[in-house]
Amino acid sequence: MKKKILLSVCFILIGCFLGTTIGELKYRNMNEKKEYSEEILLEYGDKFPLDKFKKLEKDNKENEDIYNIILYVDPYCDSCIENYIVVERMYKILSKEKIGVKIIWKQKPKEKAIDNIDVPKENQYMVRNTNLLNEYPLFFITDKNSKVLMMTDNISKVMKKILELEEINRDKIIESSNIYLEGLIDNPDRKKPSLIYFAMEGCPDCESAMEILTKNSILDHYNIQTIYTKDSYGEKEFVDSGDFFMSIYGIDWYPSFLILKENEHIFIGQKYKETGIYLKDGDSTKI
Repeated sequence: MKKKILLSVCFILIGCFLGTTIGELKYRNMNEKKEYSEEILLEYGDKFPLDKFKKLEKDNKENEDIYNIILYVDPYCDSCIENYIVVERMYKILSKEKIGVKIIWKQKPKEKAIDNIDVPKENQYMVRNTNLLNEYPLFFITDKNSKVLMMTDNISKVMKKILELEEINRDKIIESSNIYLEGLIDNPDRKKPSLIYFAMEGCPDCESAMEILTKNSILDHYNIQTIYTKDSYGEKEFVDSGDFFMSIYGIDWYPSFLILKENEHIFIGQKYKETGIYLKDGDSTKI
């Protein structure tokens, strides 16, 4: 008898819990449906309605950007996460050249997620009354009139398009990128030039180059930072997610090298032997 009473009580409690949960879900779904007063599916040539999304933090700055890169993303989407570091790099490198970099969150992210992305809150928005029906993650490029010039999830295509646009100075972007990459080096010796080594995991030439770079003769002359290809995401500390730097420097060969000294830079890629600048074991002055 006691067992039957206990089972009955358990069934009643489970039923109450399920009923409450289902009721809450129905209520939440109803509210979400009511929340969207408008739904938009953007296409090429459309005007991007940035003003219809809620800014995470207001500001009174005048917009002087010539173009905008807008990342539409869901904070709980696994395939979106790798784009976070890319949008940070875009902001730090491209915004200096009047290219605005912004994020639109599909749904409200946790504060920790917002704080972990080094893009100002005034450049971050959230879907509210207007629901964006496009797939995510998705990058939009817009001009100063908010016209959509490109929509893609391919970061290389984003950068290729940006570098082709009028009023965009590739050399200035490279300068900003050089500063960013130098900032990745831990405890640099300011008297030494920096050497950024672009490597591909498993590449025999890259392994040979790494052996040379770790020799004291090279380490004595350069601050060295290695950047691996996007295939090493999750395995190496510094990775060129989305081929972002590959696009900026036009890298088409691994290993490739970038030497930064004062305000000058030398890029050494596939045709480095033709320039007379090459790596030679025990002779670091040749690089």
